[in-house]
Amino acid sequence: MRLSTTGEAGEDLIIHSSCGSPVGKIPAVLEGVLWRWWAFASGLAVASLLAFPIVKGMPIGLVPVVLGIGIAIGLKYLPARPMHFLSGMICGSSGRTWVIRVCVLAALLRLPVILFPSVPVSDHLAFYGLATRLASGQGYGPKLLYPPGQPAWLAVWIFLFRDNLRILAAVQSALIVLSIPLLYQAVKPYSEKAARWGCLVIACFPSLILWSGTLGYETTTLFFYVGLLSLYLLALRATGWWEILAWGIVGCAAALAAYVHPTFLSFPLLLVFILWLNNERLRRILLRVAIVAAFMAVLIAPWTVRNYRKYGEVCLISANFGRVLLSANHPNSDGIFYHTADIGADLNPIAKDRFQRDLALKAIRDNPPRFFALAVKKVVYLWGTDTSVLDFVLGMPPRGGLGTKMFLSAVLNVVWGWFVCAWCIGATRGAPWRLPHNRVEVWSAGWIALLWAVHVVMEPQSRHHLPLLPLMALISLPAYWTWVLGGDRSTAGGLHHDGKEAK
Repeated sequence: MRLSTTGEAGEDLIIHSSCGSPVGKIPAVLEGVLWRWWAFASGLAVASLLAFPIVKGMPIGLVPVVLGIGIAIGLKYLPARPMHFLSGMICGSSGRTWVIRVCVLAALLRLPVILFPSVPVSDHLAFYGLATRLASGQGYGPKLLYPPGQPAWLAVWIFLFRDNLRILAAVQSALIVLSIPLLYQAVKPYSEKAARWGCLVIACFPSLILWSGTLGYETTTLFFYVGLLSLYLLALRATGWWEILAWGIVGCAAALAAYVHPTFLSFPLLLVFILWLNNERLRRILLRVAIVAAFMAVLIAPWTVRNYRKYGEVCLISANFGRVLLSANHPNSDGIFYHTADIGADLNPIAKDRFQRDLALKAIRDNPPRFFALAVKKVVYLWGTDTSVLDFVLGMPPRGGLGTKMFLSAVLNVVWGWFVCAWCIGATRGAPWRLPHNRVEVWSAGWIALLWAVHVVMEPQSRHHLPLLPLMALISLPAYWTWVLGGDRSTAGGLHHDGKEAK
């Protein structure tokens, strides 16, 4: 393998095979489709951003959103001196020094949420209760609503350090900080700029900082997204028997991720699509996916057997799919939530989940226009705000009073408005998967597409996009920043288009 650079706008380091041809070049017929989908998705997110305050009946919420959009566009017109400072922060210094600084910054920003951790509520209270049961040796218990991964992860630390919310918040924050060098090392050989933007979002994005002090599985899921990306890129380069081992490790990591969030059960199918987009041969695709699926099955089987022995029915991990699907699609649901606990209450957890799933599917079949209208509403709720984290961070009623919650809501929506606008600008300025270094971007876009597909059907919550923020950033923010810098400011203390530091 060899590394070469290119001076074309928007390109970074490009990995070539020994024969000199680009690795993983997407078939030409799909290039335009991907570009248009990514631009459409970002445009829909901007529309959701503007529609959400209206749908919620709070037009005052447009103020921070418009301010965030204004900042995203206004950065292009700042004088050269502040732009030199900003670009130096983003792109200056050597890679190792820069990563250390970003990790230290991420840790310092999370000190307040470690010292003043969130009191568990709702799902987090359930995770906490299950974790304390596991740590005390009482087992998982009779409920099967929640996947066991997050409680098991928390139980390890409760067992080691007893019941201390500050320790748990520190562990969650450490997981986020660890994701930074992991993402950087994985993405840097493909694109230095993309690696840096992804790391900066992990370190500094306000909602991710606040969420680090909670027991939410999204923090753990973010780590698995980054870890799986790193293992995936390593497996692509493995040969011989090492290739089998490498893809087996990918399968093990995906199984552990599925214990935290069962959406990862779809990973083998998504992997087929990702490898196909990267123009791999069908035989190699099937072999790699078979290895991944086999190792996932081996790790998931013990829990599935446990569920069958306990309830007499098959359930891979958790019995939550039907509840969430019905909650969002029940004939009396608003598309966001509906209380379903009493529906099928006389059944065991697995049978109840299947019964609720069937009711949800019937509701969708019986009224497709209503399902489509609710799907639009779900998109608006998923992408229209970044503030649902506050109910978990501050509790209900909120710590610090309503004024604190309103202030933080405004701050979060300003940054969210900037991010969504920057995503849209970057998406319309270029198509990263047209470049030969597209493995990282295609992987990231695949997971983001899965999120879109899941939440036009399932219950939407804006916190569900948190784990994917760094993947969204590494696709579009480099192109956005190139647009911001423009002309003579393109080398203002940062990286040239070829990925090297400006002198």
